Amino acid sequence: MISTQSFGQGTITGNIKDKKTNETLIGASIIILNQNRGTSTDFNGHFSIDYESLPIKIECSYIGYEQTIIEIN
Repeated sequence: MISTQSFGQGTITGNIKDKKTNETLIGASIIILNQNRGTSTDFNGHFSIDYESLPIKIECSYIGYEQTIIEIN
């Protein structure tokens, strides 16, 4: 499960959790495709990443889980 929110100019924040168990995924990778930006989730599954312009595609991955790509307009 991925929840994201866009705050202000150029920052996306969100939490990455297991869809079935609702457990946070510590260290999940978050990459903005075509912008050379990336981060990983903290101990609480939270992430924050700056972007250059919208729309963007965010790739989320974690060992043992299917990779997810979402588009934010």
